Amino acid sequence: MKRLNPVSATLRRSVSREPLATAPLTPDVHSFTEDANAAQGAAPRFAFPTPRREDGIMTEIRTPRLVLRRWLDDDLVPLSEIHADPAVMQSIGDGRPRSLEQTAEDIEAWEEEWDEEGFGMFAVELLGSGEVVGAVGLSVADAPTEVAGQVMISWRLGRVFWGQGYASEAAQATLEFAVQDRHLDRVVAVCRTGDRASMNVLDKLGMQAEGTAQHPVHGYDVGMFGIDLTQYQE
Repeated sequence: MKRLNPVSATLRRSVSREPLATAPLTPDVHSFTEDANAAQGAAPRFAFPTPRREDGIMTEIRTPRLVLRRWLDDDLVPLSEIHADPAVMQSIGDGRPRSLEQTAEDIEAWEEEWDEEGFGMFAVELLGSGEVVGAVGLSVADAPTEVAGQVMISWRLGRVFWGQGYASEAAQATLEFAVQDRHLDRVVAVCRTGDRASMNVLDKLGMQAEGTAQHPVHGYDVGMFGIDLTQYQE
């Protein structure tokens, strides 16, 4: 079995915090952005241990510096502050900042997808301080049509956390989750053309370019990427 570029991580059930209550909403599909300086730094490389799980359910991933987990009520304000930054949102959705109310809808949609699909967007926090860094995870793509219906990896980080390898670290752990917990065969990504920092992260993940397309709603050009995960499965 081949290995992904690994980070040291453990998968476990959270016992101290309850996830955010959800309401049925249609999930958005998001692209991702990170500081161009991230191209100069890589996530730490460590041996990836056997995941620890209870009752076959994964609720938390820990890496050397991060915790990936389900969403809590207290996450709304810090995530809305990240969403209010035009630099963060310029390559996501319609490229405009999102309000507190829109951010609440995003979190509810992500939690709904967890309940329906068994995967979704994680909240990402710094290990130790608990500060919310952003979001990373898996979703079912609805655009462009070339990847619609496939499982997509995406992320967004607050600008203060750019250039430190957090996106690569969180995304690598998410791919390990896709392989080890969800047993997925393939994951895709969609990146707005010119977003060099995100393309750098995709390269670190081992994702291959699969062509370009125009976003059917927002009109900008995107690159499409994919990775065959069967080579990493036992």
